[in-house]
Amino acid sequence: MVLISSFGHEKFLTITYKINIMTKIVSSLLFLAAAATSNAQVGINTGNPRTTFHVDGGKDNASTGAPSSTQEINDFTVNSLGNVGVGTISPSVKLDIKSATPGAVKIVDGTQGEGKVLTSDEFGLASWSFTPIKYASTSSYSPIVMTNKANIWVNSGMSLTVPETGLYYLNFNARAFMGTYTDGQYWKCQLRVNESAVIGTVFGIHASSGGNNADSTSSFSNVVSLNKNDTLSLWYFGQSNNYSAVGNVDGGSSITIFRLGS
Repeated sequence: MVLISSFGHEKFLTITYKINIMTKIVSSLLFLAAAATSNAQVGINTGNPRTTFHVDGGKDNASTGAPSSTQEINDFTVNSLGNVGVGTISPSVKLDIKSATPGAVKIVDGTQGEGKVLTSDEFGLASWSFTPIKYASTSSYSPIVMTNKANIWVNSGMSLTVPETGLYYLNFNARAFMGTYTDGQYWKCQLRVNESAVIGTVFGIHASSGGNNADSTSSFSNVVSLNKNDTLSLWYFGQSNNYSAVGNVDGGSSITIFRLGS
């Protein structure tokens, strides 16, 4: 009665309410501590925890025994070694993820992008980056016929599709064959992007005194920026109708690219 008269009836009720709340909190903590001490396992959404800490996300685990693979896929666990399991109750490493579908891991930190891989620095800090080298190559050993196509550009039919946008070291080799020729007759070869923009042009010339079966080669290298799905193709130009083929029967033309960076 003295407490009521000193603090007022409302204050007394407030103090009593707070004491009740604290009592419940302490009781809950003592219950969890007792459970952890006696069973060494805590379960959420399951009365049958299989590890030190076990969350049954789907609330579908059986009351006894281990969950099935279908039930386990929505579980989250931490074992006595501190290993974390997502989709598994038996994590064997610090973070063990098991998923029934691709794309189980997603890290969005501003460095992500199509075609990138997760790369670590010397301190183990990871970020998304392009692989330093990405290689693609194509070659042709089947010659195309150039007869009666003098002084026009002809698509060789050989092409290479760029795998991803970036900076590339590029090389192409061209080889031309002439059945009969005269001194000084020449041929040209262009590497084109999407059949229009020319990246590089090479020349070949038959400088002997004329004859049959002339064969010459030429090559080109450069560093260029290319876009994903760009098509690289070789185009040939012959000065004379006497060109019977381009590409040669025992060698051929080729396009090779190495990705250097973004």
